[in-house]
Amino acid sequence: MTTSTKAYELRGLGVSFSGVRALDGVDLEVARGESVALVGPSGAGKSTLLRVLAGMVAPTTGTVRLLGGDPSVLRRRGELPAAVGLMPQSFDLVPQLRVKHNIQAGALGRWGAIRSTAALLLPLEDPRAREAAARVGIEERFHQRVSRCSGGERQRTALARLLVQNPRILLVDEPVSSLDPARSEDLLELLRRLAVEDGRTLVASLHSPELARRHFDRVVGLREGRVAFDGGSSAVTTEQLTDVYRLVDEHPSDSR
Repeated sequence: MTTSTKAYELRGLGVSFSGVRALDGVDLEVARGESVALVGPSGAGKSTLLRVLAGMVAPTTGTVRLLGGDPSVLRRRGELPAAVGLMPQSFDLVPQLRVKHNIQAGALGRWGAIRSTAALLLPLEDPRAREAAARVGIEERFHQRVSRCSGGERQRTALARLLVQNPRILLVDEPVSSLDPARSEDLLELLRRLAVEDGRTLVASLHSPELARRHFDRVVGLREGRVAFDGGSSAVTTEQLTDVYRLVDEHPSDSR
């Protein structure tokens, strides 16, 4: 893997699904160790962009550089899990399994088939899983089934799984969409602290621009698959945020 100082370089990125344009001409750079929030209305392309950054969706047009390399090449070499990890909005946990087993699933990309199966079926324990559970504040739930966990505990389980995967870049899709304001602040503070402590790059999609400005170095606004603005969190204006969230029919001449 290269030693590029940039986590990402996107040039002219476009993604289409069945002829529908989800991203259109996106240019974006993210430095290593930077924290970036993606904001914008539903359908703006935030989740699609995260999936591109995770190497899960290939661009239809344009280029993506991940840590100086091609994501498809990193995948073929088996290096993608060490480069980037995505916590999806749905968490993708297995409710019938214990918190411990769900967290340990973050190591499956490094384990062989036999060890991976044993870790899910037998009372084996990876020390990194317990350490990750302690770091996100759910160690007391370590042996509890996920089906008995609250929504916040499930989010922390998914985050601990990501820490066990140990990627250089953390991607998080709408991490606080189901949390109340106090717990939203708490989780974002935790995310930022973990990224800073480990020197990781953090990119997250959020619906709340105020949370984005409080907890991230930089805010990127997306609208209709394009970058509407990109700037430091303290420099983003109320006018920019209002414009990126406005309804399309408020300015008919702008609709496409």
